[in-house]
Amino acid sequence: MKDTFTPSQKFIKKKWFIIDASEKKLGRIATQISEILMGKLKSYYTPYLDTGDNIIVINAEKIILTGNKETQKIYYNHSGRPGGLRVENLKTGLHVMIASPGFTASNIRKVALVKDGSAQGETSMVEEKMMSAEEVAEQIAQGVENRSRTLVMTFQGKLTVFLSKWLPKLLDKLVYTHFTKEKDPLIR
Repeated sequence: MKDTFTPSQKFIKKKWFIIDASEKKLGRIATQISEILMGKLKSYYTPYLDTGDNIIVINAEKIILTGNKETQKIYYNHSGRPGGLRVENLKTGLHVMIASPGFTASNIRKVALVKDGSAQGETSMVEEKMMSAEEVAEQIAQGVENRSRTLVMTFQGKLTVFLSKWLPKLLDKLVYTHFTKEKDPLIR
């Protein structure tokens, strides 16, 4: 009975391949590249040894995407830290970010209408402690630049996120009591 041949590192010769991906379908080219990288096309392929070759892919931006992959294919990347999930659209590079600015100073309550059609009036919250719309826009722009997944801007917002994860019923009760204590509350 013959022994199975296992190639040694001296026997394995690595080559360099240059693959032009222009006008080729994504799935087909990915399959070919993975076969070359694993070394499956070699007669001495062994799954537990690195028998694959090296590849340089050129013109990858000209690859063809079939179906709705351009708009629907989404890549997820997680850094391992809480809130470290990044979501990007394949073709557009669209980045999804959830921004939680908390309460911002505005005149929305002055022009908002209640059930009977009269103006809502002033808010009972201290507007000096609130962020202005410009400050919120600056922080959102920095978050987009840093490609953050979520952006919670205030201590109150960070506390809310923490409580919603660990004590959601307590958070519901606190929010309800906070809004019922307002002058002219929407919730009674």
